[in-house]
Amino acid sequence: MAINYPTTLDTLTNPTGNDRVDTVDHAGQHADANDAVEALEAKVGADSSAVTSSHDYKLSGVTGTDKAASLATAETLLNKTLTAPDINGGTVDDADITNPTLNGTVELDLGSDAEGDLYVRDAAGELDRLGIGTAGQILTALSGLPAWADVNTAGISIETTTGSTHSLTTTGSELVVVFAKGSLRESSNGYTTINLQYNSVTKDSVSCGNSNDSATIDYPFALMYTETPTAGTRDITISAGSNTKIIVFKLAI
Repeated sequence: MAINYPTTLDTLTNPTGNDRVDTVDHAGQHADANDAVEALEAKVGADSSAVTSSHDYKLSGVTGTDKAASLATAETLLNKTLTAPDINGGTVDDADITNPTLNGTVELDLGSDAEGDLYVRDAAGELDRLGIGTAGQILTALSGLPAWADVNTAGISIETTTGSTHSLTTTGSELVVVFAKGSLRESSNGYTTINLQYNSVTKDSVSCGNSNDSATIDYPFALMYTETPTAGTRDITISAGSNTKIIVFKLAI
């Protein structure tokens, strides 16, 4: 007879001590045993086998006491380094995706469409479009998923004035951040102090000039302050300088 392994398992005849050699073919027994051993060796493979169908080749990456991972069932990989992984035709190569200490989990589910818009998956498993936003918008998450919103509808408003005075109206529930800039042309010896005032109260000041140089020089300056003022309308003023500009950020709190 001939063996069927490794295509199928063989059923080999085991002779008894009383069987005659003409009842159970002695030479055939040895031939089948030899063939079976050779088939097993070929299936297992020699050390460092290059035969891709052999077990030695397929398990060559499993070292020490590690077990081979199964692709058919879920496996837990501990302390493994994946070099240039390829997932479903794409790649993952980002050392910045880490496990936060706050919640202990990382859920990253991003996608994009042909226009390059960004999507994230919400708690219900649905993909929500973030898009790429437009001019004057910011990415916000005041409630629910992050989304692009106009600055004024995202709890932030911006007011600008070219000049030394800006009239600011507040509701009493806003954080106000004021930036002011300009230049001072100093044509005589000495310093000039420039004040940034809110409702006639100095909030920031800076000195410009050079006591050792009488040449005409433009000195740039910048001032700022932050507070949560009470409701009302008041003036923000810069006491000196030219090319001045006042920028006010109001953040709802």
